[in-house]
Amino acid sequence: MILRCQIVFLGLFFNLLLSGCVANSFTDTIQPQDSVYIPFDHKVGQTFIAQHAGLKVIELSLASSSADNTTPILHIRSSVSSQDDLVMVRLDNSIDAPGIVRFSFPIQTDSHGRRYYFFVEGADLLISASKQDVYLNGTMYKDDVAQEGDVVFAAVYEGQTIVLDLLRFGLHLLSIIGIGLFLYVVPGLALVNWLLANYPLHWGERLGLATGVSIALYPLIFLANRVMGLAIGEWLAWIPGMIGGVCVLWIGRTQIAALPGKLRTVGEAKRLPDWVLLGLLILLIVVRILPVRTLPAPMWGDSVHHTVIVQLLVENGGLFDSWYPYAPIQTFTYHFGFHTAAAVWEWITRMDAPQSVLIAGQILNVLAVLALFPLAFRLSSRRRWAGIGAVLIAGFLSQMPGYYVNWGRYTQLAGQIIFPVLLWFIDLWLTERIRPKVRLLFLITLLTAGLVLTHYRVATVAVAAGLAWALWGLWLFRNNLREWVLRLLGLAGVALFAALLIIPWVIIISNGRLSSAFTTVVTRDVNTNAALWQELQAWSSFGEYYPLYLWIGALVAWLVAFWKRRELAVPMVFFALFVFIMTNPFLLGLPGTGWITNFLVIIGAYIPISLLLGWLFSFCIAKIEHFPLSSYAILALIFVVILTGARTQFRIIDTASHQMVTQSDIAAFRWITANVPDDAHFLVNGFLAYDDSMAVGSDAGWWLPFYTKRTNNIPPMPYATEKITPQTDRAEIRQLIVDVSRSAGNPDHLNPILCSAGITHVYIGQRQGQVGYGSQSLIPATWLEGNPDFKLLHQEDQAQIWLFERGHICSNP
Repeated sequence: MILRCQIVFLGLFFNLLLSGCVANSFTDTIQPQDSVYIPFDHKVGQTFIAQHAGLKVIELSLASSSADNTTPILHIRSSVSSQDDLVMVRLDNSIDAPGIVRFSFPIQTDSHGRRYYFFVEGADLLISASKQDVYLNGTMYKDDVAQEGDVVFAAVYEGQTIVLDLLRFGLHLLSIIGIGLFLYVVPGLALVNWLLANYPLHWGERLGLATGVSIALYPLIFLANRVMGLAIGEWLAWIPGMIGGVCVLWIGRTQIAALPGKLRTVGEAKRLPDWVLLGLLILLIVVRILPVRTLPAPMWGDSVHHTVIVQLLVENGGLFDSWYPYAPIQTFTYHFGFHTAAAVWEWITRMDAPQSVLIAGQILNVLAVLALFPLAFRLSSRRRWAGIGAVLIAGFLSQMPGYYVNWGRYTQLAGQIIFPVLLWFIDLWLTERIRPKVRLLFLITLLTAGLVLTHYRVATVAVAAGLAWALWGLWLFRNNLREWVLRLLGLAGVALFAALLIIPWVIIISNGRLSSAFTTVVTRDVNTNAALWQELQAWSSFGEYYPLYLWIGALVAWLVAFWKRRELAVPMVFFALFVFIMTNPFLLGLPGTGWITNFLVIIGAYIPISLLLGWLFSFCIAKIEHFPLSSYAILALIFVVILTGARTQFRIIDTASHQMVTQSDIAAFRWITANVPDDAHFLVNGFLAYDDSMAVGSDAGWWLPFYTKRTNNIPPMPYATEKITPQTDRAEIRQLIVDVSRSAGNPDHLNPILCSAGITHVYIGQRQGQVGYGSQSLIPATWLEGNPDFKLLHQEDQAQIWLFERGHICSNP
């Protein structure tokens, strides 16, 4: 029966992958809410990005403005500037009444991700369009001139071509999985297999532990490379995987030899959870990678400096100081664990930095879910269904950590891969009745040091977890305090050796501004800042990040666990209490508020929620698994969860609110690189954030230095905590945003401001400065159109490059 269950599960799994893709057609519709019919005399067109392979139809809403009109003709070209038609379709009949008109043409098998431009010709016709720019990846054109608004259109794709394209993508996905295993599993797996050789580990437990160790290993290797004065570059990517691979094969040679015998047991009943876990991990990779296929760059503001840091790591063959030519920053003290993981990805795959950040970030998102399996497995007394439940919750039902892709919050994500693995080892060291071998402390040291280098705040959260488990260990060894003290001394030794490992980085940090910024936060006087109480208001929005049933379910799980599994419930309570105090020390009259934010805690709460609900899931299964047909019932439940959750995860990317860089911007950046002088200094859209304390960008203009190596007025966010070049004034960066906004576009005020700031050009991104909470267009195009000292040099859709003709205005710089 178990073999039939596996076949059913696999059938459901592949049915889920292909559902919605085997229909004859798939329509991607753009429907602006304020569309109206507009007339055109010659041609009206639209640029767009094909979201799938198999483009075969463009649907438009057309009407006739007279009884005598010509039949419409549709042209599809690769760009607005191209003179060659890829497709031309002439309708057989003229337009008699308003309605949807289908222009069918031969299937474009390679359309996925391609940028197209279509336009329609025909006298006395009306076309439905929006007066507002509602389509992210294109704009409306009239006679090849960009207009405000978008044509209402639908792109129709051939279903079988989509499936074939997805199958080809599946082959590419296999290479991504292989590279991910080589980089993010194999190095840690070698250490886990060596140092835990005599400890029984489930394969899922082993993989989860290996991911945390691997991610912790890279920042330590990069730091050692810096200390030794080396710049071995891409060998930093190849050496850990190659050495780890050899070690894994050698250590596991006995198990490999016994593999044929084990394969004969794959159909046994005890293997059902393993098949489920494997299917979940495969599907999780698909739902994380597939939705980002057409993104040209990672999203939101954090991704700007993440991408620049990765690029600089690659260019310098390791850690660096100067951010030249991408930013006027002279030190690098930012935590860099994620960036090393993305840099080694770029070296191995030869992807560019934006794609490396995006794809490596999504692979790490999968690993953050996998890393929960070992801890859930251990805290539930080695129940596989508990680990599977944790993976289900974090990977499919919870918005976090999947939603991190919208924020580019990859550094916290990397820290949250290491954290549960570190906690697994701490629990093993503090709670096992027979004290583990001392060599276990080597892995705890590596994980601790790696976590500090990966994310300073998550490392602080780990301290809270260590304190919680230490108290639980005190209770367990209350009759043998000597043993408890010895184990604490072991962890004290871990802290000492971890500190020794990262001392070189501490010295580097002391040369920047980060240490002073940290001191300012932890010594802040709460009695003079009533706004700190607003920190607690973050909890009023917890429902925006997790469904209410997850919070309620986690509470129920904790109550049941307090009755049935105190090894999970008690330390979890202490952990939550200590984290809350560390986050809000002002409640006890202590300084330090702001170092760990309530927002960070909330979006990381998927970890305890998943652990608790995973245990409850296994507890419930234990009550029914002995009944007839229980395996089918369990699979049906899991499939329902997957079906609901996978669709949500597929749609989790919010490009409308978070995407800065579009294909139009990248085309504009290419034009800048080819046509604008190297010493150009651009004004770009931005606004003041973090209580108006610093300037941040609000469209692709923030990315301009990375893509073009020309400077702009808003550096990446770490300029606030790093040392900047002497000729750059941090206060002036902020003040320029204020002054430009106050000028209201008046040339008498605006032009002298730009002269003083050394501005030579203006870049307005496709998103028009509308990305970011509280953002608005700093420099509307209407300001420049009415200013004789500005000249439009080039335009790609709504992305515009303007020349500021400084002339007599800036004659005395």
